[in-house]
Formats: sequence, C-alpha cells, structure tokens
Amino acid sequence: AGGASVGAALEAKLLASNPILEGLGNCKTLRNDNSSRFGKFVRLQCSGAGAITGCTLDTYLLEKSRVSAPGEGERNFHIFYQLLAGDGGRSGARLSDDLLPAGRDPRNYAFLAASSALTIPGVDDAAACAETCEALVEVGLSQADVSLVLELLAAILVLGN
Repeated sequence: AGGASVGAALEAKLLASNPILEGLGNCKTLRNDNSSRFGKFVRLQCSGAGAITGCTLDTYLLEKSRVSAPGEGERNFHIFYQLLAGDGGRSGARLSDDLLPAGRDPRNYAFLAASSALTIPGVDDAAACAETCEALVEVGLSQADVSLVLELLAAILVLGN
C-alpha cells in the first residue's frame, strides 16, 4: 500500500507540472492562443507492473527573447498576465501590491504593453494564477517559496520599465 501512495503522489506531481510549464513557457501567438515556446522531454520510469516509479523532465530552447520583445498581436508568457490578474489561490502565496508600483494593468509594463494582445478570449488569468501557484505547492515548494517566485516575476516586469 505504501508503494501505491508514493506512486499516487508522484503522479499528482507530474500532473501539477503542466500548469507550471504552461504558465512559464507558453504564450499567445498569432496562430495559437496557448503556444509552447520551449521543448520538453519527459522520461518516465515504471515498475514491472506498470506503476510510475520515477520521472525526469528536461526542458530546452526557451524563447527568452519573448520576455522583452513579444510580437505585435502576440502575448508575452502567460505567467506575467496571471501574476497581474490574480493571487496564489489556496496556495496561500500572495504578492504585495507594493511590489507592482505601476499597478496590475498590463498596459503599464513595457514588456507587456509592446503588444495589443493583453487578453485571450475565454481565458481567466486570475484562475490560472491560482492554479499555477497551487501546482507549485503540489510539486514541493513552500508557500514562502511560491511568494518568492511571484516577487521575482514582478521584479522582471518592473525592471522592464
């Protein structure tokens, strides 16, 4: 029974990695509202019975230039809009408005205002922020660590100004 609970916990962490990778690595492009701007290779290790016993995840080729120069009609990485729209949900992580001197409007941040595509129809950035923060806790970050991630993301936006 102990092995089953370890496998279930690992499976939960694997599933939780998806909103994290999407928030930090996906954006709206002209052709796709949720385009991956990185590569990912997942290697699962399984027992003879087929249960997941381990996993490695390699990411590569992140389109870092998008942070400072998204194309017209495209959005920067989803996480920046999530950060401005919401909070950490049930994770308990919070970002003080003091760390966002230009407020929570994406038009006030040079890295985001470079494009007119500030929203995606049908996407709730506030709910996505909560989901991403909760996933960070699920994979093992503390509430304090998730708050630090939010602070770092806010710092990137502020430095862009």
